[in-house]
Amino acid sequence: MEGISEINEGGVRLIIPSDPLRKKAFYNPSASLSRDMTVLFIKALGEKELEVCDSLAGTGARSVRILKETGKVSRVWIVERSHEAVDFIHHNLKVNGLANRAYVFEMDANVFLYQHAGFFDFVDMDPFGSPIYYLEGAVRAAKRKAYISVTATDQKALMGFSPRTTMRRYGIRAIKTDMKHEIGLRNLISTIAFAAARYEYVFIPMISFHHIHYYRVIGKLEKRHAYTGDYLKENTGIIHYCPYCLDREMSQSFAGKCYCGREFRSIYPTWIGPMHDKNHVLKMLALVDTTPVHNPEEVKKLLKIISRETNTLPYNIHEIASHYKLIVPPRKYLLKNLPDSSAVHHMPYGVKTSARLENVLKAINQFVENQEKSISDNEDR
Repeated sequence: MEGISEINEGGVRLIIPSDPLRKKAFYNPSASLSRDMTVLFIKALGEKELEVCDSLAGTGARSVRILKETGKVSRVWIVERSHEAVDFIHHNLKVNGLANRAYVFEMDANVFLYQHAGFFDFVDMDPFGSPIYYLEGAVRAAKRKAYISVTATDQKALMGFSPRTTMRRYGIRAIKTDMKHEIGLRNLISTIAFAAARYEYVFIPMISFHHIHYYRVIGKLEKRHAYTGDYLKENTGIIHYCPYCLDREMSQSFAGKCYCGREFRSIYPTWIGPMHDKNHVLKMLALVDTTPVHNPEEVKKLLKIISRETNTLPYNIHEIASHYKLIVPPRKYLLKNLPDSSAVHHMPYGVKTSARLENVLKAINQFVENQEKSISDNEDR
């Protein structure tokens, strides 16, 4: 093969194009953390001998790592419609001694998924752009109890920065906010949950994260028939946001006025339920040191923050301080003085809390008063 390179990622060797981002044989080096997380997620499962489908495989990096590093997978069914990419897949399986543990299909992902209804324990899809075109096929290909992992790179639409596209593509009314990645992840989870419900599955998110240019959600599918409607009712709802005063809240009904007295603007229907299974995240974290992940320190940091995240909305502290012309307090101070608070993996200066804006401002002002009092006391001495 001409125009190729050989690299190491995690515990495998990969043959990739010299130009790895070319469309016909795609390998994305910046998605290595996503592949790390997939390996850890599967490795942390109790189940063994999983049948896995990598439905949009590119050059096969994820498939090879799942086979080599998890110890839980009997076979991977690798699907890629590009003939050039399929050649790379065969080479990558061969150089890692895995050729007899994979089936490779050169065909359209949706055609394959619909042909294999109810077959897989774990279905992965990592498309370029929106996953909306493959979601129902992936759900149909899942067993009655299975797992599904979904990547989305169309952040602008999911965040609500392109409201017409968000409505057309995802059926969600959205607006631009200062918590863009929180909205993007919740909108993606909601989309997966509604796609699953059409086939009488509930979708239970187990880990959701943003990294560089993509969102990634991995969770459990369970066939629950009549309960699917109640499950959606319990876990989807409305995020209320005021672009004037920066107040926000989640609820299952429309709210009245916000902190400044104006009407809230709403994002709906979106996910308001839990975004992570903290026990599973902690299991993943415990496996990092014994797994050949490609980005161990970055993965550890991400998993630690996610394991502590509360199911509340984040405030961008710098944005609020700038808006109200206040001093920015240390995040540790706010975490200590706000209820249900935690750091946020996708917002370096963010704090998740169940407090409304009024109480966040009180905490910031209290910090300022304490600082001024401390300075005054020192001067008196």
